[in-house]
Amino acid sequence: MSAAPDAARRELAVAVFVVHDELVLLHRHKKLDMWLPPGGHIEPGELPDEAALRETKEEAGLDIVLVDTLEDPRSAPPGPQRLCRPLGIQLEDIPPDHQHIDLIYAAVPSDSIPPRLTGEGEANGMGWYPLAEFRRIGVSEEVARWSEAAYRAVEGRRRAGAGADLQ
Repeated sequence: MSAAPDAARRELAVAVFVVHDELVLLHRHKKLDMWLPPGGHIEPGELPDEAALRETKEEAGLDIVLVDTLEDPRSAPPGPQRLCRPLGIQLEDIPPDHQHIDLIYAAVPSDSIPPRLTGEGEANGMGWYPLAEFRRIGVSEEVARWSEAAYRAVEGRRRAGAGADLQ
């Protein structure tokens, strides 16, 4: 990924890879015509965690629990409010003239999965897709890698005994 010129506008955004069993929540983005997880811009005054929850609710109609990638979030020292540690952060060029600083999160549904997702906006074909089918349906290598990382994070936290308390 090339860095945009210094004058490029940079915006904070979130991408949320919601995992259930070996399924990942994706949609076909209308403008970009590619498979993406729920996500979008962080609004002024909004915490990244809040943006991840809001974007997933808006786009999929789904309440989620973020998966903290800190080995044991309960062991964090007391002090200022601690935010959920994302899977990763990346700088992404958005043509023609700006960049996104993407905070990439793993998450799980907070309750049982609704049979029908009720989101709106730029989402198209929002649904649960098996990791094993990504190549067949044309998921990009980048989205596939983040999906696999989210799956490993969720499974790792479950094996560690975090249960539903993943954040």
